[in-house]
Amino acid sequence: NIKVVNEIFDRCGDLIIREFMIGQNNPVRAMAVFFDPLVRMETLQRDLIRPLFNAVLPRSGVTVDWLKEKAIPAASTFETNFWVETGNEITKGKAGLFVDGQKGALLIGFYEHTSRAIEQPVSEVTVRGPADAFNEDMRTNLALLRKRLRTTRLAVEKMEIGMVTKTAVCLVYLKGYLPGGLLEEVKSRLKKIKVDSL
Repeated sequence: NIKVVNEIFDRCGDLIIREFMIGQNNPVRAMAVFFDPLVRMETLQRDLIRPLFNAVLPRSGVTVDWLKEKAIPAASTFETNFWVETGNEITKGKAGLFVDGQKGALLIGFYEHTSRAIEQPVSEVTVRGPADAFNEDMRTNLALLRKRLRTTRLAVEKMEIGMVTKTAVCLVYLKGYLPGGLLEEVKSRLKKIKVDSL
């Protein structure tokens, strides 16, 4: 499952794959897959990983029905056996739960709303279209992009610029839509930036 997830979400620097064990008696391996700006790790830890880690497994073993009905307290949980649907739902803000021995995935609604309303940009007035501004922290800005572009083609590559400040920068683009050589040229130019702070 990890190999397929890495192929679907290739070059997604904001994708988190969290491996853990379910149950104390005869533990079963599992992994949660989600986008950091759309799902808060603390919420996932509290509402999914900790309850499953401490769960007493049934004698029949871990099944999808047991997970949905007894183990996971989240309201919106559904099963899928299709990778395309899994990828699409994860890009919409759900967490994908994959369990050893189960062929499908459970998609769990942990979508996080931004902490405050995004304000309209003051210096860039637009007549048509959305009026979102990238004047928030990077996590919120990535969440804005993920909400607008719900596709597995949205790539996020993280890097640092600034010899002293090491400012976090994200290179964001749609895979398959760039002219040949452009991405490599942009990366090369960003790596050549030699300043103390950005």
